[in-house]
Amino acid sequence: MQSIGWDACTAIATALEIPQSEVLIMAGHLEKPPKYVPGQAEWDALYEKLSVEDRDELIAMARLKTERRRGKK
Repeated sequence: MQSIGWDACTAIATALEIPQSEVLIMAGHLEKPPKYVPGQAEWDALYEKLSVEDRDELIAMARLKTERRRGKK
């Protein structure tokens, strides 16, 4: 099976507005870092684009979801 090329990966990442590293890892062109979390690079890129208020809101939501999960165990 032939892997998708580097240029195609770059084009896909640009079109989907996700970090190139995510697509390159999925295509097998880059090794996964030791602590790789799928979607983390995209999350980081999106987070940087948000206003301070939106960032605070997302953090509050994440805290709430984390607390709810702890309560379910």
